Amino acid sequence: MYLPPYWKSLRVKWLGQLKGGAGFPHDEQGLSNEDIPFFKVKDIAYADSQNWMTITENTVSRSTAKKLGANIFPRGTIVFAKVGAALLLNRFRLLGQDSCIDNNMIGFVVDTSYIQLRFILHALSTLNFAEIANPGAVPSLNEEQIGNLCLSIPPLDTQRRIADYLDAETAQIDALIAEKERMLALLTEKRAALVSRAVTRGLDPAVPLKSSGLEWLGDIPVHWEVKRAKQLFTIRDERSESGDEELLSVSHITGVTPRAEKEVFMFKAESMIGYKLCLPGDLAVNTLWAWMGAMGVATQPGIVSPDYHVYVSKGELLPAFVEVLCRSKPFIAEVVRYSKGVWSSRLRLYPEAFFDIRFPVPPQNEQQVIVSSLARERTRTSELETDLYSSLSLLKERRSALITAAVTGQLERAVMAA
Repeated sequence: MYLPPYWKSLRVKWLGQLKGGAGFPHDEQGLSNEDIPFFKVKDIAYADSQNWMTITENTVSRSTAKKLGANIFPRGTIVFAKVGAALLLNRFRLLGQDSCIDNNMIGFVVDTSYIQLRFILHALSTLNFAEIANPGAVPSLNEEQIGNLCLSIPPLDTQRRIADYLDAETAQIDALIAEKERMLALLTEKRAALVSRAVTRGLDPAVPLKSSGLEWLGDIPVHWEVKRAKQLFTIRDERSESGDEELLSVSHITGVTPRAEKEVFMFKAESMIGYKLCLPGDLAVNTLWAWMGAMGVATQPGIVSPDYHVYVSKGELLPAFVEVLCRSKPFIAEVVRYSKGVWSSRLRLYPEAFFDIRFPVPPQNEQQVIVSSLARERTRTSELETDLYSSLSLLKERRSALITAAVTGQLERAVMAA
């Protein structure tokens, strides 16, 4: 790659110090009045528009940090994920004050005598961690791998000019991205509200209502019934003898889909003998993530993890109606209430709890009308949704290409003229 004559190609480790975070035991978490913020990977998402991290639920004292062997990183340290899917997002943030970070992150203390922080944030975003991530149960990186990556570094004054140029240009693109994302969010919210109302009230706004006796369900049409899941479903616990069937994934985003169609970074077992059979029309529930809505009705035969649960409708509820009902917001909230666990992220939905959940049961012909109506609405809005996603993709590609060109010297004239 061509570089202007006064630029240098330097390894990341020559630009500052890379240090990993420390383990953060659960019994040390949750304190909010100590001196030192202790950031976890999830806190990366709450940085401000200038990439500064200031918000966390956890703080520690200096003595606790010392006991944990946790480095106290200075303000302005660049931090990013080094383990799991989060590292593939290439999100780089700045610590807003002296802080600790957990062992799923790396801190990069840059030598600011010849490296401008805003410039290096842009430059780091051009790295592709997916290309060098270690294989295993989850993707991971270490300090040495990252330290040996190379970046193009111009003189300090040029770095400042590039940072100013990119801050201005990307701000315009980011504003357009935010507007498209806002429109998508509104579309999603409207669709969710329509689904929620249809599966709990039906489509006729003039129909007489009665109390369901359930807080989550509220009033329902007088001709609907309410039944426990144990009256409507049986459990399927048939196992694969060969493990050769299509492996199905159960997600809160896509429902039940072939794993081969998804970009999944979690470990896949060498043998799937003993996995649970799942047939078309079955309701598959991801026990670990049901509280997030990870459930859905299978449209093809396959197998799912032995840790999941598979339910078969006894016939009163149509599979297509079960799909829209179980993935609606009111129902998912009820699943949370029935799930068991000490913390919200450890909730589990086991069969005995599932079978106690009450379901609305409209007449089957009405279930079909509801499903068909929602499908038509989905078709009507899908073109707009596709256009928005396409526009978002192009804007993000443009943003990425602009940054790459600027931090590798390809836009030197434009930068200097800005």
